[in-house]
Amino acid sequence: MNTHNPTRIALLLSLIVSFVPSAALAAAGRDEPIRLSVDAREAPRKLLHAREEIPVAPGPLRLVYPKWIPGEHGPTGPVTNLAGLVMEAGGQTLAWRRDPLDPFAFEVTVPEGADTLTVRLDFLAIDGGQYSAGASTTPALAVVSWNQVLLYPEGPDPDALRVAPELVVPEEWKVATALRPVRREAGRVTFAPVPLTTLVDSPVLAARYMREELLVGEPV
Repeated sequence: MNTHNPTRIALLLSLIVSFVPSAALAAAGRDEPIRLSVDAREAPRKLLHAREEIPVAPGPLRLVYPKWIPGEHGPTGPVTNLAGLVMEAGGQTLAWRRDPLDPFAFEVTVPEGADTLTVRLDFLAIDGGQYSAGASTTPALAVVSWNQVLLYPEGPDPDALRVAPELVVPEEWKVATALRPVRREAGRVTFAPVPLTTLVDSPVLAARYMREELLVGEPV
């Protein structure tokens, strides 16, 4: 009997891999959304600060930065503008590793007993970037593209990942976006949770000077 049949070996390996637990897949079925808070109060200085709370399970986890952006014609996600990345869980700061072959991917191990991974990062909205990473801030205006300021678990369908976003801007600024606000308080706007793909396709215009036109009747 031939015990080295390539087909048998491939089938066995696929069965083994299918039972390997993944922190991302184990948490994908949970009801909690990813909570994303973006602080744009330093946008006039071309700095955005973000904090994420990602539901996870203990074990290896691979996070990715959005690479393919709607309306752009290549893998142009501005990962080179990412800075200050810190990951925390279970009351400790975690060591993370960047994939040496894929600069958009980050690997970390979630400790036992932890069910939430906190990610902190900064985005440098400097001039000379590509597309959504370009000169998107001025002293009185900012265009916040959510793909610039988030990581998400690799594996689950992005349409199945829900994100509860929040944006903080200078108190005298206003915001405009397709997202539905559920609470506004002193420059802090909380939006209803949406699928990750919807979030990435819903940038926010924030400005010190903005006029709002009131429409009568049903929304269009």
